Amino acid sequence: MVNSQHIRLLRCVFAGILLVNSLFFFRLNAQDIYLSHFDAAPQYLNPSLAGQYFGERNDFRVNGNFSGQSFGSFSNQYTTMALGYDFPVNKFGVGYFVINSRAGEGHYNILNLLVSGSYEISVDRRYRHNLLTGVQFGLMNHSFNQEKLFFANQYNPATGGFDASQASGENFNTTSLMMFDAGLGALYDFRDRRKPFNPFLGFSIFHATNPRLSFYDADYFYPLRFTIYSGIGINLSEFFQLSPRFLIIHQGKKQNMDAGVFSFYRIPYTKYEMITGLLVNSNDNITVHGGIKINNAQYRLSYGFNSFIEQQITTSRNMIELSVVFSKPSNVKASF
Repeated sequence: MVNSQHIRLLRCVFAGILLVNSLFFFRLNAQDIYLSHFDAAPQYLNPSLAGQYFGERNDFRVNGNFSGQSFGSFSNQYTTMALGYDFPVNKFGVGYFVINSRAGEGHYNILNLLVSGSYEISVDRRYRHNLLTGVQFGLMNHSFNQEKLFFANQYNPATGGFDASQASGENFNTTSLMMFDAGLGALYDFRDRRKPFNPFLGFSIFHATNPRLSFYDADYFYPLRFTIYSGIGINLSEFFQLSPRFLIIHQGKKQNMDAGVFSFYRIPYTKYEMITGLLVNSNDNITVHGGIKINNAQYRLSYGFNSFIEQQITTSRNMIELSVVFSKPSNVKASF
Protein backbone atom coordinates (compact mmCIF):
# COMPACT_ATOMS: atom_id res chain seq x y z
CA MET A 1 0.00 0.00 0.00
CA VAL A 2 1.37 3.44 -0.98
CA ASN A 3 1.59 5.87 1.93
CA SER A 4 2.52 9.55 2.15
CA GLN A 5 6.20 8.74 2.83
CA HIS A 6 6.44 6.70 -0.37
CA ILE A 7 4.78 9.47 -2.33
CA ARG A 8 7.24 12.04 -0.96
CA LEU A 9 10.12 9.70 -1.77
CA LEU A 10 8.99 9.35 -5.38
CA ARG A 11 8.51 13.09 -5.73
CA CYS A 12 11.99 13.83 -4.40
CA VAL A 13 13.63 11.25 -6.66
CA PHE A 14 11.78 12.58 -9.67
CA ALA A 15 12.65 16.19 -8.84
CA GLY A 16 16.34 15.38 -8.42
CA ILE A 17 16.52 13.44 -11.68
CA LEU A 18 14.64 16.16 -13.52
CA LEU A 19 16.91 18.93 -12.27
CA VAL A 20 20.17 17.07 -12.96
CA ASN A 21 19.03 16.20 -16.47
CA SER A 22 17.99 19.78 -17.13
CA LEU A 23 21.34 21.11 -15.91
CA PHE A 24 23.41 18.67 -17.98
CA PHE A 25 21.42 18.94 -21.18
CA PHE A 26 20.16 22.51 -21.00
CA ARG A 27 22.13 23.47 -24.09
CA LEU A 28 20.07 21.03 -26.18
CA ASN A 29 16.68 21.57 -24.58
CA ALA A 30 16.70 25.20 -23.40
CA GLN A 31 13.60 27.10 -24.32
CA ASP A 32 12.29 30.48 -23.24
CA ILE A 33 9.18 31.10 -21.21
CA TYR A 34 6.05 30.56 -23.30
CA LEU A 35 3.04 32.88 -23.26
CA SER A 36 -0.09 32.08 -25.26
CA HIS A 37 -1.09 35.77 -24.89
CA PHE A 38 2.01 36.69 -26.89
CA ASP A 39 0.46 39.84 -28.36
CA ALA A 40 -0.41 41.04 -24.82
CA ALA A 41 3.33 41.12 -23.96
CA PRO A 42 4.56 43.14 -26.96
CA GLN A 43 8.17 43.67 -25.83
CA TYR A 44 8.60 39.93 -25.22
CA LEU A 45 7.24 39.25 -28.71
CA ASN A 46 9.25 41.84 -30.65
CA PRO A 47 11.41 44.76 -29.40
CA SER A 48 10.17 46.95 -32.27
CA LEU A 49 6.72 47.10 -30.62
CA ALA A 50 7.97 49.07 -27.61
CA GLY A 51 6.12 52.39 -27.45
CA GLN A 52 4.56 51.98 -30.91
CA TYR A 53 0.76 52.33 -31.08
CA PHE A 54 0.02 52.47 -34.85
CA GLY A 55 -1.51 55.92 -34.93
CA GLU A 56 -3.19 55.81 -31.53
CA ARG A 57 -2.03 58.73 -29.37
CA ASN A 58 -1.13 57.36 -25.94
CA ASP A 59 1.12 58.72 -23.21
CA PHE A 60 2.07 55.21 -22.09
CA ARG A 61 1.02 51.55 -22.04
CA VAL A 62 1.16 48.97 -19.23
CA ASN A 63 0.76 45.21 -19.66
CA GLY A 64 0.60 42.48 -17.03
CA ASN A 65 0.62 38.71 -17.59
CA PHE A 66 0.15 35.65 -15.39
CA SER A 67 0.42 32.02 -16.48
CA GLY A 68 -0.02 28.92 -14.34
CA GLN A 69 0.71 25.45 -15.72
CA SER A 70 0.14 22.13 -14.02
CA PHE A 71 0.58 18.48 -14.84
CA GLY A 72 -2.25 16.21 -13.76
CA SER A 73 -3.91 18.63 -11.33
CA PHE A 74 -4.00 22.38 -10.74
CA SER A 75 -1.03 22.51 -8.40
CA ASN A 76 0.54 25.29 -10.53
CA GLN A 77 3.93 23.57 -10.70
CA TYR A 78 5.04 26.14 -13.27
CA THR A 79 4.11 29.81 -12.82
CA THR A 80 5.05 32.88 -14.85
CA MET A 81 4.46 36.56 -14.14
CA ALA A 82 5.37 39.50 -16.37
CA LEU A 83 5.04 43.28 -16.28
CA GLY A 84 5.78 45.77 -19.04
CA TYR A 85 5.72 49.55 -19.43
CA ASP A 86 6.43 51.54 -22.59
CA PHE A 87 5.90 55.01 -24.01
CA PRO A 88 6.54 56.96 -27.25
CA VAL A 89 9.06 59.74 -27.84
CA ASN A 90 8.25 61.24 -31.25
CA LYS A 91 9.06 58.42 -33.71
CA PHE A 92 10.94 56.48 -31.06
CA GLY A 93 9.61 54.14 -28.40
CA VAL A 94 11.08 53.13 -25.03
CA GLY A 95 10.03 50.16 -22.94
CA TYR A 96 10.85 48.27 -19.74
CA PHE A 97 9.90 44.64 -19.24
CA VAL A 98 10.37 42.06 -16.49
CA ILE A 99 9.32 38.41 -16.64
CA ASN A 100 9.84 35.75 -13.97
CA SER A 101 9.10 32.03 -14.05
CA ARG A 102 9.43 29.37 -11.34
CA ALA A 103 9.07 25.59 -11.65
CA GLY A 104 9.47 22.36 -9.73
CA GLU A 105 10.50 21.20 -6.28
CA GLY A 106 13.87 22.93 -6.62
CA HIS A 107 12.28 26.31 -7.38
CA TYR A 108 14.11 26.61 -10.69
CA ASN A 109 13.76 30.32 -11.41
CA ILE A 110 14.25 32.35 -14.61
CA LEU A 111 14.25 36.15 -14.35
CA ASN A 112 14.61 38.56 -17.29
CA LEU A 113 15.05 42.33 -16.88
CA LEU A 114 14.88 44.05 -20.28
CA VAL A 115 15.02 47.55 -21.77
CA SER A 116 13.76 48.04 -25.33
CA GLY A 117 14.09 50.85 -27.85
CA SER A 118 12.20 51.12 -31.14
CA TYR A 119 12.09 53.42 -34.15
CA GLU A 120 9.36 54.01 -36.72
CA ILE A 121 10.98 53.99 -40.17
CA SER A 122 7.75 54.47 -42.10
CA VAL A 123 6.72 57.98 -43.18
CA ASP A 124 3.02 57.32 -43.77
CA ARG A 125 1.27 60.10 -41.83
CA ARG A 126 -2.00 58.15 -41.90
CA TYR A 127 -0.29 55.18 -40.15
CA ARG A 128 -1.53 52.70 -42.73
CA HIS A 129 1.94 51.39 -43.59
CA ASN A 130 3.96 50.87 -40.41
CA LEU A 131 7.58 49.71 -40.61
CA LEU A 132 9.24 49.39 -37.21
CA THR A 133 12.65 48.30 -35.91
CA GLY A 134 13.86 47.75 -32.37
CA VAL A 135 16.68 46.57 -30.12
CA GLN A 136 16.66 45.17 -26.61
CA PHE A 137 19.24 44.86 -23.82
CA GLY A 138 19.06 43.45 -20.34
CA LEU A 139 20.00 40.83 -17.79
CA MET A 140 18.92 37.21 -17.47
CA ASN A 141 19.23 35.21 -14.24
CA HIS A 142 18.84 31.44 -13.82
CA SER A 143 18.84 29.99 -10.30
CA PHE A 144 17.59 27.12 -8.16
CA ASN A 145 17.41 26.17 -4.49
CA GLN A 146 19.67 23.17 -3.90
CA GLU A 147 18.40 22.74 -0.32
CA LYS A 148 14.94 21.93 -1.67
CA LEU A 149 16.24 18.92 -3.60
CA PHE A 150 17.37 15.42 -2.68
CA PHE A 151 19.68 13.26 -4.77
CA ALA A 152 20.40 9.53 -5.00
CA ASN A 153 23.45 9.76 -2.69
CA GLN A 154 21.22 11.14 0.08
CA TYR A 155 18.88 8.17 0.17
CA ASN A 156 19.11 6.18 3.41
CA PRO A 157 17.86 2.59 2.96
CA ALA A 158 17.79 2.08 6.74
CA THR A 159 15.09 4.69 7.20
CA GLY A 160 13.53 4.42 3.75
CA GLY A 161 13.91 8.16 3.21
CA PHE A 162 16.35 10.94 2.37
CA ASP A 163 18.93 12.40 4.75
CA ALA A 164 19.69 16.06 4.02
CA SER A 165 22.87 15.88 6.15
CA GLN A 166 24.49 13.46 3.68
CA ALA A 167 26.55 14.83 0.79
CA SER A 168 24.59 15.00 -2.47
CA GLY A 169 27.58 14.18 -4.66
CA GLU A 170 26.72 17.07 -6.97
CA ASN A 171 29.47 19.62 -7.56
CA PHE A 172 27.71 22.80 -8.59
CA ASN A 173 29.98 25.77 -9.23
CA THR A 174 27.03 28.03 -8.47
CA THR A 175 23.27 27.89 -8.07
CA SER A 176 22.68 31.33 -9.61
CA LEU A 177 23.86 32.68 -12.97
CA MET A 178 23.58 36.29 -14.17
CA MET A 179 24.03 36.90 -17.89
CA PHE A 180 23.97 39.90 -20.24
CA ASP A 181 21.29 39.54 -22.91
CA ALA A 182 20.32 41.33 -26.13
CA GLY A 183 17.85 41.07 -28.99
CA LEU A 184 16.51 42.85 -32.06
CA GLY A 185 13.46 42.81 -34.29
CA ALA A 186 11.48 44.40 -37.11
CA LEU A 187 7.80 44.46 -38.03
CA TYR A 188 5.59 45.62 -40.89
CA ASP A 189 1.91 46.28 -40.21
CA PHE A 190 -0.76 47.59 -42.59
CA ARG A 191 -3.84 49.12 -40.90
CA ASP A 192 -6.82 50.62 -42.69
CA ARG A 193 -10.35 49.78 -41.52
CA ARG A 194 -11.65 50.81 -44.95
CA LYS A 195 -9.68 47.98 -46.59
CA PRO A 196 -10.87 44.34 -46.27
CA PHE A 197 -7.41 42.90 -45.53
CA ASN A 198 -4.80 44.24 -43.10
CA PRO A 199 -1.68 41.98 -43.08
CA PHE A 200 1.27 42.10 -40.68
CA LEU A 201 4.62 40.31 -40.42
CA GLY A 202 7.31 40.49 -37.75
CA PHE A 203 10.69 38.88 -37.17
CA SER A 204 12.88 38.97 -34.07
CA ILE A 205 16.05 37.43 -32.63
CA PHE A 206 16.62 37.05 -28.88
CA HIS A 207 19.75 36.07 -26.89
CA ALA A 208 21.94 37.49 -29.67
CA THR A 209 24.87 37.55 -27.21
CA ASN A 210 24.61 33.73 -26.91
CA PRO A 211 25.15 33.91 -23.10
CA ARG A 212 26.99 31.12 -21.31
CA LEU A 213 24.69 28.99 -19.16
CA SER A 214 26.18 26.26 -16.99
CA PHE A 215 25.97 25.47 -13.29
CA TYR A 216 28.96 23.18 -13.77
CA ASP A 217 32.41 23.85 -15.18
CA ALA A 218 31.32 23.47 -18.79
CA ASP A 219 30.78 25.68 -21.84
CA TYR A 220 27.05 25.48 -22.48
CA PHE A 221 25.53 28.45 -24.24
CA TYR A 222 21.95 29.68 -24.25
CA PRO A 223 20.56 29.14 -27.77
CA LEU A 224 19.25 31.98 -29.90
CA ARG A 225 15.48 32.35 -30.19
CA PHE A 226 14.12 33.18 -33.64
CA THR A 227 10.52 34.36 -33.76
CA ILE A 228 8.20 34.94 -36.73
CA TYR A 229 4.82 36.48 -35.98
CA SER A 230 2.34 37.02 -38.80
CA GLY A 231 -1.34 37.20 -39.63
CA ILE A 232 -4.03 39.24 -41.29
CA GLY A 233 -6.95 41.30 -40.08
CA ILE A 234 -10.10 40.67 -42.15
CA ASN A 235 -12.57 43.52 -41.76
CA LEU A 236 -15.98 41.97 -42.30
CA SER A 237 -17.83 45.10 -41.21
CA GLU A 238 -17.31 48.36 -39.39
CA PHE A 239 -17.67 46.54 -36.09
CA PHE A 240 -16.41 42.98 -36.72
CA GLN A 241 -12.93 41.68 -37.58
CA LEU A 242 -11.50 38.18 -37.93
CA SER A 243 -7.75 37.73 -37.57
CA PRO A 244 -5.97 34.46 -38.44
CA ARG A 245 -2.54 34.46 -36.78
CA PHE A 246 0.47 32.24 -36.39
CA LEU A 247 3.63 32.32 -34.31
CA ILE A 248 6.77 30.28 -35.04
CA ILE A 249 9.53 30.02 -32.42
CA HIS A 250 12.78 28.23 -33.21
CA GLN A 251 15.28 27.83 -30.39
CA GLY A 252 18.15 25.38 -30.35
CA LYS A 253 16.82 22.06 -31.55
CA LYS A 254 13.23 22.87 -30.65
CA GLN A 255 10.53 24.48 -32.75
CA ASN A 256 7.14 25.60 -31.55
CA MET A 257 4.26 26.86 -33.67
CA ASP A 258 0.90 28.39 -32.74
CA ALA A 259 -1.83 28.81 -35.32
CA GLY A 260 -5.35 30.04 -34.77
CA VAL A 261 -7.94 32.73 -35.31
CA PHE A 262 -9.19 35.63 -33.18
CA SER A 263 -12.36 37.68 -33.52
CA PHE A 264 -12.97 41.27 -32.42
CA TYR A 265 -16.52 42.57 -32.20
CA ARG A 266 -17.09 46.17 -31.21
CA ILE A 267 -20.62 46.53 -29.84
CA PRO A 268 -22.18 49.43 -31.77
CA TYR A 269 -22.49 52.75 -29.94
CA THR A 270 -20.82 51.40 -26.77
CA LYS A 271 -17.31 51.38 -25.28
CA TYR A 272 -17.10 47.56 -25.32
CA GLU A 273 -15.27 45.24 -27.70
CA MET A 274 -15.57 41.44 -27.32
CA ILE A 275 -12.54 39.22 -27.97
CA THR A 276 -12.58 35.47 -28.66
CA GLY A 277 -9.90 33.16 -30.00
CA LEU A 278 -8.67 29.62 -30.50
CA LEU A 279 -5.00 28.58 -30.77
CA VAL A 280 -3.61 25.17 -31.68
CA ASN A 281 -0.03 24.47 -30.65
CA SER A 282 2.39 22.13 -32.42
CA ASN A 283 2.91 20.41 -29.04
CA ASP A 284 -0.70 19.23 -29.31
CA ASN A 285 -2.12 21.87 -26.98
CA ILE A 286 -5.34 23.77 -27.57
CA THR A 287 -5.96 27.17 -25.98
CA VAL A 288 -9.36 28.87 -25.81
CA HIS A 289 -9.32 32.66 -25.38
CA GLY A 290 -11.93 35.16 -24.26
CA GLY A 291 -11.80 38.78 -23.26
CA ILE A 292 -13.20 42.27 -23.37
CA LYS A 293 -11.84 45.70 -24.20
CA ILE A 294 -13.36 48.66 -22.34
CA ASN A 295 -12.17 51.98 -23.68
CA ASN A 296 -8.37 51.76 -23.27
CA ALA A 297 -8.20 48.65 -21.09
CA GLN A 298 -8.12 45.08 -22.39
CA TYR A 299 -8.75 42.02 -20.18
CA ARG A 300 -8.16 38.46 -21.43
CA LEU A 301 -8.43 34.96 -19.99
CA SER A 302 -7.46 31.66 -21.61
CA TYR A 303 -7.51 27.98 -20.75
CA GLY A 304 -5.12 25.52 -22.39
CA PHE A 305 -5.32 21.73 -22.42
CA ASN A 306 -4.03 18.68 -24.25
CA SER A 307 -5.96 17.40 -27.22
CA PHE A 308 -7.96 14.20 -26.76
CA ILE A 309 -5.30 12.11 -28.51
CA GLU A 310 -2.47 13.51 -26.39
CA GLN A 311 -4.37 12.81 -23.16
CA GLN A 312 -4.44 9.12 -23.98
CA ILE A 313 -0.66 8.76 -24.02
CA THR A 314 0.62 11.33 -21.50
CA THR A 315 -0.22 13.16 -18.31
CA SER A 316 -2.88 15.83 -18.71
CA ARG A 317 -1.40 19.31 -18.88
CA ASN A 318 -3.46 22.39 -18.04
CA MET A 319 -2.68 26.07 -18.37
CA ILE A 320 -4.56 29.16 -17.21
CA GLU A 321 -3.36 32.55 -18.41
CA LEU A 322 -4.49 36.10 -17.62
CA SER A 323 -3.44 39.36 -19.22
CA VAL A 324 -4.30 43.03 -18.83
CA VAL A 325 -3.23 45.82 -21.19
CA PHE A 326 -3.95 49.43 -20.31
CA SER A 327 -3.01 52.57 -22.22
CA LYS A 328 -3.45 56.21 -21.26
CA PRO A 329 -4.70 58.41 -24.13
CA SER A 330 -2.67 61.52 -24.83
CA ASN A 331 -4.16 65.00 -24.67
CA VAL A 332 -2.23 65.86 -27.84
CA LYS A 333 -4.45 65.52 -30.88
CA ALA A 334 -3.26 63.54 -33.88
CA SER A 335 -1.72 65.73 -36.59
CA PHE A 336 -3.73 64.09 -39.36
